[in-house]
Amino acid sequence: DPNRIFLAGVPYFACESGCSAYRSPDSGGTWSCIQPEDPFERFTQFAPHPGVSGLLLALGREGIYRSIDDGTTWTLVAANPEVPGQSERFPPRFLDLDWANDEIVYVASEGAGLYWSHDRGATWSPRVPYLGDAVARPWLTRLAVDRFHDERIFALARLDAGEPAVEVVLSTDGGLS
Repeated sequence: DPNRIFLAGVPYFACESGCSAYRSPDSGGTWSCIQPEDPFERFTQFAPHPGVSGLLLALGREGIYRSIDDGTTWTLVAANPEVPGQSERFPPRFLDLDWANDEIVYVASEGAGLYWSHDRGATWSPRVPYLGDAVARPWLTRLAVDRFHDERIFALARLDAGEPAVEVVLSTDGGLS
């Protein structure tokens, strides 16, 4: 529906109502809160499914959430990753997500590499399995999937925690390399 708009606040922003996530069914004419039940959770990004009305993914402080009713109810489908050897000061977390096609969606994680779902966001796994070397996991901050070639993924990468994104990286095989 081209009239649906979703708006997510920054992690620590909320208006007086305590809500940081909103939905408009009428191109911004009216707005309603679509915050999850946890009053401390804050959504930072929404990704509506490109073709299935009502299917919506969101990134929050705890991980990836999924809704099948336009944000009325939410299910946490993937908690932020845990990577042995990562600094507690910069724990891995999901930062950005993008649909590749009708079934596949990717998410960039800071400190745990690229994750993906091949079932419209219902289940998630690392795109490349964790091999025990925390240093080898990319620090991805943003990503964009080529709409015409769904295995072409561009991402902003960091060299280390706490550093700004310094490099644009490209995968032509859906994040396998």
